[in-house]
Amino acid sequence: MKDNVGIILIIAIIIIIIVTKGSIFKHNGLHPLVTENTSSSGENIYSSGSNYDQAPLDYKDRVWISSISDRETFDERVYIDTNLDTNEIVNITGWKLRSTVTGNEFVIGGAAIIPHVGVRDQTPIIISRGARIIISDYTSPINTSFRLNKCTGFFSEGRNFEPALHNKCPAIIDDTTSNVPNLTDECLDYIDTLPRCEVPKERDFWETLGASCKNYLLRNVNYESCVTAHKNDSDFFETEWRIYPAQPKILWRDRHEKIQLIDRYGRVVDTVEYNQ
Repeated sequence: MKDNVGIILIIAIIIIIIVTKGSIFKHNGLHPLVTENTSSSGENIYSSGSNYDQAPLDYKDRVWISSISDRETFDERVYIDTNLDTNEIVNITGWKLRSTVTGNEFVIGGAAIIPHVGVRDQTPIIISRGARIIISDYTSPINTSFRLNKCTGFFSEGRNFEPALHNKCPAIIDDTTSNVPNLTDECLDYIDTLPRCEVPKERDFWETLGASCKNYLLRNVNYESCVTAHKNDSDFFETEWRIYPAQPKILWRDRHEKIQLIDRYGRVVDTVEYNQ
């Protein structure tokens, strides 16, 4: 009797495998495994070696081309805005912009989550609700695409960004009084006059400033020190990304153009057309 039960069970399993084509034992490809790391600030970070991939959802009306500016110049920019669901994240690396008129394409690559000047750090671009992506046709002033943070305003000094970077750096006096309480009142008075997101110039120092004050300013008022002090703040990251090509190239016609935003599955997410 036990042998008959075993034979019946084996036959039933074989029938199930044939009917389902084995899919009952496979992971559902619509919801691939996400390998997620979380920084101390709560920011989701995905390494380039992650097996993360977005589910094939329809992003129409949730990711769109909001505008195209300066079409007649070499400072052309495409703005992409989003209205994703709360807690929803999307990997847009591999998405592309394509002209249906000329066939020209721009493929969105990686970007630096915390950029450093001259370092071409390229990790997947993972966006969430409210993200804005600005794609330019000229090369990056700091040699990489990047996500904005509360310290990136320091990059503006001596470099041209279009549109201009936000000057939202923390006030230097706030970091100084909490971390270096032994500076003189005169030094603190001078620091209180410094504009945000600017490295102080030694030629502008007050003549009466002491050596310790000058040394502190030269060593600590800059982008790297700002990142070190604030990278774990809950509001450190902004929702804006700046994306640049490896080489500058005019991609779009200034008139009679039709541009599609296409996801990594080849589906058209949005289309913008202009004739004038």
